[in-house]
Amino acid sequence: MKILYTTDPHEDIAMLQEAGKFGLEQKVDLWLAGGDFIDIPWNLQESHDRYKKAVNELLRIREQRKFNGSLEELALEVAEQNVSSGLKQIGEDYIAMTGVAKNNMKERYKKMVKVFDEIDIPSKTLPGNYDNNELMNEIFENSLHLNKEELKLNDSKLTIAGYGGAPEWPSWIPHNLIVPFNEEIHYDKKGNVVGGRSEAVDFFRKNKSDIIITHTHPQSILDYILNGMGKVEGSNRSAGGSFGLRVYLNEIQEDKNPSFLWLCGHMHTSNINKGAKKCGKTVVINPGSLSRYRGAIKGAGTFAIIDTENKKFEKAIIYAVSDKENERIFPIEEYYITDRGFNKLELLC
Repeated sequence: MKILYTTDPHEDIAMLQEAGKFGLEQKVDLWLAGGDFIDIPWNLQESHDRYKKAVNELLRIREQRKFNGSLEELALEVAEQNVSSGLKQIGEDYIAMTGVAKNNMKERYKKMVKVFDEIDIPSKTLPGNYDNNELMNEIFENSLHLNKEELKLNDSKLTIAGYGGAPEWPSWIPHNLIVPFNEEIHYDKKGNVVGGRSEAVDFFRKNKSDIIITHTHPQSILDYILNGMGKVEGSNRSAGGSFGLRVYLNEIQEDKNPSFLWLCGHMHTSNINKGAKKCGKTVVINPGSLSRYRGAIKGAGTFAIIDTENKKFEKAIIYAVSDKENERIFPIEEYYITDRGFNKLELLC
């Protein structure tokens, strides 16, 4: 099976089209898209400023009242209570601007789904930490978040399971619109893990699959924060990625037939996190951002085409794509397995 894998387009529709067309030329069997379709859900700076002001005021009120609920719950409470007109307006503004953001996200998803509809490749999508899973399910109709599916393409049959989102989320998107990443890890005073739970790990343990797709990465794998060694100041706590997913990646290496391929994204501003890494029997791939404005290569997005055979990783090529006529798409890295192990070949363009 030949797979086109894109992630983090951040509304760069032109690059999404280019990658899809190239995948069609390369006769890929499946297009997997790993999330962060949205970038900034505001059409007007005035709307963003109004939302930001409401958020800052609600955060202040939450601290004063020791309110334990979400900002949305607090906004609804103050909007409905018999309070000062100024406070009531703050709640109403937050609710109104959340609605504006959701409508803007919906319109942008509609533009992006046209790319998938126009390019005749079977596709599956996953929400990132900038995305709304409800809207993606409604518009794309193929979200893999908390889903496991069996793929039957040509003579190949594979299972794939997905979990979207990330432990972090952008402050400029209303929190209740973002797909939640339900992971709570408990640390002692020195930053050592002492317990916790992860919805993603619970899901994957119950839904073993040949391929895993997550938006965020397992902690310290293809991680640009000091190459995975970054720690929260004064502790042993890692500064990036999902601890639960890293535990699960290590855990499945004891399985007779562990997931042979793990696709992720999320981190994409450095060449350190772009690429592939073999962790035991599992190959983890983050091709970097498809956006020309968000990735590690100035003025170009990146994506991957992955070859598998009999539920085994064969080869992955990471391509750069730009809007320059003389170098529209070119390969930059190739990963493959030989008897000597896992190999990387840096390609000249």
